Amino acid sequence: MKIKYSSVLDSGSLMSVQSYIWLNSLLNLGICPSDIYVHKVGNISEEYSKYLKNLNINLIETKPFHAANKYCNKLVQLETFTNTQDYDYVFLMDCDTAIVSLDNLELTEDIYAKIVDFPNPPEEILRNIFSANNCSFNPVSPTFQHPNENSFTEWNNCNGGLYIISKAFLKEISRIWIEKALWCIENKKMFTPKFDKHADQVGFALAMSVLNKKVKLLDIKWNFPTHIKSNTIDIEPQIIHFHTEIDNQIKLIKTKKETVDISVEKINKQISKAIRTNFLNSLFWEFRYQHFKELGSGVGSRGDVLLEKRKILKDCFFNSEQLSVLDVGCGDLEIIQIFDFKDYLGLDLSPQVIEIAKQKRPDWNFQLITNSSFSVEPKDIVMCIDVLIHQPDFKSYTTLLNNLILHTNKRLIIGAYNSPPLKTSDITFYFEPIEESIKKSGAFAEIIKVGYYRDTTLIVADKISNNKTHPRDISPENIILAATKLNNNRIFRYLLDISRFYFGFFTSHPTRTTEYTWVAAKLENIVNKKRVIDLGAGLSPLPIFIAQKGGLVTTIDKHETNKTLSEKNKLNEWGYFDYNTLNKKIKSKNSAFEKTLFLNKFDFVFSVNVIELLPKQDRLKVIKKIARILKKGGTVLLTINLVPNTENIWNFAEGKEIESIETHGNVESLINEFRINNFEVVEKFFEKDIPESRTDVLFLELKKK
Repeated sequence: MKIKYSSVLDSGSLMSVQSYIWLNSLLNLGICPSDIYVHKVGNISEEYSKYLKNLNINLIETKPFHAANKYCNKLVQLETFTNTQDYDYVFLMDCDTAIVSLDNLELTEDIYAKIVDFPNPPEEILRNIFSANNCSFNPVSPTFQHPNENSFTEWNNCNGGLYIISKAFLKEISRIWIEKALWCIENKKMFTPKFDKHADQVGFALAMSVLNKKVKLLDIKWNFPTHIKSNTIDIEPQIIHFHTEIDNQIKLIKTKKETVDISVEKINKQISKAIRTNFLNSLFWEFRYQHFKELGSGVGSRGDVLLEKRKILKDCFFNSEQLSVLDVGCGDLEIIQIFDFKDYLGLDLSPQVIEIAKQKRPDWNFQLITNSSFSVEPKDIVMCIDVLIHQPDFKSYTTLLNNLILHTNKRLIIGAYNSPPLKTSDITFYFEPIEESIKKSGAFAEIIKVGYYRDTTLIVADKISNNKTHPRDISPENIILAATKLNNNRIFRYLLDISRFYFGFFTSHPTRTTEYTWVAAKLENIVNKKRVIDLGAGLSPLPIFIAQKGGLVTTIDKHETNKTLSEKNKLNEWGYFDYNTLNKKIKSKNSAFEKTLFLNKFDFVFSVNVIELLPKQDRLKVIKKIARILKKGGTVLLTINLVPNTENIWNFAEGKEIESIETHGNVESLINEFRINNFEVVEKFFEKDIPESRTDVLFLELKKK
């Protein structure tokens, strides 16, 4: 027996998702795509249209049946099957249905359908309509009753979710059904506004009466409604009529009826299989944004994960107000709406989310795209967060990544999988480490993993520049090497940006990557409105970083050479620099620390590779001064060079011996010097075997009692 299957698809993400579920339930049964028909009466996404065509589904574009009643659109199918010959029966189905099995369905009659769920329109209205058409009314009980009612409906008043019609009878009833449906639309006042949407099914019942026919009523298992909460029937449905009972993962919502949910779970497994085989991004996300606005772009854009992403990204956009930004897969902007981009373009597949984004940031620009092969003006910074993980195949993954790289002028910021995720879902996919993918492009000099959340790695990749680099700037190779060892690459990346922006370089001194990052990480979250001294500042990103975090910074450096930014290419990290020219929160003093007058006490004192450059007697004076100006409970952070493979304090400055090692002291003697001044050790560790370094380094955190 040759059977055709057909549905009507109108505009809207809900109907597209319903259609996707309906279609894949058919394909799962092994039904040939050439026997499946989708009648499109509205706009659908380019992606879903292409999907249907690639499957060789019969996609028939037609006009709506009548502008006054969208529920009558199912009648547009009649013309198709009136003019089609190679079938015995056709299933005219709503797209919010899913077939579990057709086993034991025997077809011998002209037409099959299930009686309506409820007596809609009400019996009195329906009798009046039949009387007006000179049609006999054959009363029968509906599937369910409204509370405190016991009404009848008419035998042929059937649920429109499924009509099974033979070829011969379809040709017989089509013209009359259309005529009666039009009559119902024209006489909608008889229905009242609440029930005039039922013109299609009442038109069918009238047509059957005209032909003196009675439909062969189907058992509820062949058209089982899962949306009716009062439904207590617990059977194993063969065809599920799920209406809008779809969750945020485009799965059917379970009914909490054990036997019914066996069938629901079978359909859900089919949906999972379909998604894993061919995930349609625009279909999924447009549905999500329209019908689950509170979830938005997903759990990755809400709660603690949202805050973590913002924290990481905040340090990836240094000087963003002067840079252009392209955000691919911008979503609902929950993550980045707080940033102050002046030149921003957001791209997304979802029309709904583009409108949401425009409402949140009307000052930004947005553009709807249909696939990953978009083409826009390249930008300084391109970001793409949690989009590559939703690409369903390696080709889609590489196409999108290559296009991101093509549109990047300076920096690419990507959130994607760098290893197989521990948490998996139907809509996420892993192919290879994103770091490896970026490296293979050969387009980037510096690739740094700056953060991690929910199995996802955030990477900042800076493109290879043709501009001549500063002679004191750290090499890309050493940046990548440092990033493999540091505990906080987010801060390291940000310090690189600060230093290069203001001074033109980040020092190539081999220990500074670790030292600067350690100090910054210690102070980042605790310096707001606190007083901080940078002892022996030189030219460093640390005072600027701390001031940006709210710290009130004083830099002390007695170096005789006064550095300015007039000739950046001649700068190095040594010398006195007035940081107040960059940030008014910073005070800079060109004087010896022990001789400097301070009117206020301080919360923090830090020093990077300075203490060891002082003779012991001067060092003791500095420690006493620190003890005097530091508040009780205040913190001292020190990094100190050591003679390699020993705990002796490095005793050379500018190539000259300061004093003998015996006089200069060691780690233990240094700590004792602080203890005498009422300090206790909070943290102590060493960095040894540092490439290209003549010294080891001591990291020391002390607290004033």
